[in-house]
Amino acid sequence: MLFKVRLKELRECRNLSQKQVADACGLSHTCVCQLETGARNPTGTTLFMLADFFEVSTDYLLGREDDFGNISVYRTENSSALSANEQKIIDAIRENAPFNPVEWVSLYAGLPSYMQESIFAELKGMHLGYKAAKNGKAVNK
Repeated sequence: MLFKVRLKELRECRNLSQKQVADACGLSHTCVCQLETGARNPTGTTLFMLADFFEVSTDYLLGREDDFGNISVYRTENSSALSANEQKIIDAIRENAPFNPVEWVSLYAGLPSYMQESIFAELKGMHLGYKAAKNGKAVNK
C-alpha cells in the first residue's frame, strides 16, 4: 500500500482534518495535502513526526509493514542491490560485531545517513514500546 493511502486512511479513521494533522505535527496544511495526493514525498523528519502522531511504525506508513507487523521489502527492476561500500559495512559488522557502546557509536557514525535514520527509527520505536510496557500503557495492535 502506498504512503499517501496509508496517511489518508489513518487520518480519516481518527476523524481528523488535514489541518488538525498538520497542526499536531508542525506541518503546513499544504504539506499534508500534498503528501496525501502523492504530489510530495515525506522527508525522514516528517515521516517520524507522522508515525509518532499516529502511533504506528514508519514501515507501516510506507506500506512495508502490514497490520500484523509483517515487513515486506519490494524490489523493482530499477531498484539496485547494496553498493559495494554498503555491503562492506554489513560484512564487517557480521564478522566483527562491536561489543561495547564506544565501538557501536563509532560504527554508527560511519554509516550512511539513511542507514542511521533507519536505525534511529527502530531504536526510538523500541524505546517507546518499552516505556509504554513499563507504564502499563502498551497497546496490542
